[in-house]
Amino acid sequence: SSLFRPSITHHALSIFTARVGKIIATMYSTNESDDVIRPDANATTKKNAFTLAEKRYQLKILEKIRLDSKTGRRRKSGKFVEEIDISEAIDFMRELSEKKRCKVKEVSAFSSSNCTLSKRPPRAWKLLDHPGAYYVQNALDDTEQKELIAHCVKILPEQPNKTNHWQRLGKPLPTDLYRAAREDLYLNEEESEWIQLKKAPKRGDGMESKAARHLLRKLRWATVGAPFDWTKRVYEEEQAPKVDERIKQACVKTLEIVFGKEVLVGEKGGDTFFDGQVGLANFYAPGDTLNGHVDDAEMNLSKPIASLSLGLPALFLLGQQSKTLEPVTALIVRSGDAIVLSGKSRTMFHGVPRVFSDGEELPSSSFRFPETLERTFKEQDEDNDDEFLLDFARRTRINLSLRDIR
Repeated sequence: SSLFRPSITHHALSIFTARVGKIIATMYSTNESDDVIRPDANATTKKNAFTLAEKRYQLKILEKIRLDSKTGRRRKSGKFVEEIDISEAIDFMRELSEKKRCKVKEVSAFSSSNCTLSKRPPRAWKLLDHPGAYYVQNALDDTEQKELIAHCVKILPEQPNKTNHWQRLGKPLPTDLYRAAREDLYLNEEESEWIQLKKAPKRGDGMESKAARHLLRKLRWATVGAPFDWTKRVYEEEQAPKVDERIKQACVKTLEIVFGKEVLVGEKGGDTFFDGQVGLANFYAPGDTLNGHVDDAEMNLSKPIASLSLGLPALFLLGQQSKTLEPVTALIVRSGDAIVLSGKSRTMFHGVPRVFSDGEELPSSSFRFPETLERTFKEQDEDNDDEFLLDFARRTRINLSLRDIR
């Protein structure tokens, strides 16, 4: 359903409670004034710059509570999403203000032959406050996006790739989660198989959470290539699956747009050579967040990271090498675009404080699943399952990243 902010009916006293994670902020309004009194912003002066930026853009669901004038009891009267101000975020789909243009510089995009024939040729932007960081518009065409979305949803959740479900259950799910979701099957944990129920489960009996469709929606990450051992802080390269060529080609193509093909074809093992062996696919639902972090698990941090965005739009934050430092840049990332981190930016904090739903409206921007990508799904529905895949894609943002660890 679309997100909206209804008009507020004032009673003798109206109380609003905003819940963001474990944070609870109570806001009051009276019939004497239309102002909503919010918690003092200066109360968080001890917070660092990056954390403050995260909180500024995160989803805040407000619960409206009114006091019954007769009984004095509090009664819930609905919820709504508080609008956030994204006026300072850089959105390359819109004309940039002079202030924002001072933060970026367009660089020549080295386009391969298939890029130059595209209806939407790629454009690369250098992020001037973050040395080595680039934003690439139209890194992938609609067909490439569709193929990668299908690969992430159908192939990456399968063995030997690791997922959050494998981590939670201590063992992999049965084969073919996507097919099981399409056929409305359920997980039999004891036998480790998908089963068809004779009748729909009763609400609250525990079987709802074992529905394949539920498990597909709850997919949060899947490894690409060698998985990472967080205990030993090393990649498990022995007997690791190879990275699919479509993923590797998409990431290499993105890096070529920024650096040029000749830069990436240096001597194998050198700083200019890229041959991604490991990566990760992250799956986000609207309102999800990824806390600020640094990707520093690799032995060689001189190699760039290519990060591809698929599906729903999101807000990406890029900070400095310490969370306390400014500036922190907010970017609206859209399907088919990419972010490249290289050089100094490889050790800068970054995160995703907000994923927008399809059709979400804000005063300064609107967010839609790309119409051209939707048409591509419908026009290329060869095996009659793209409607199900499209429905998943319209509810999900996938971030696909690849790195060279050698």
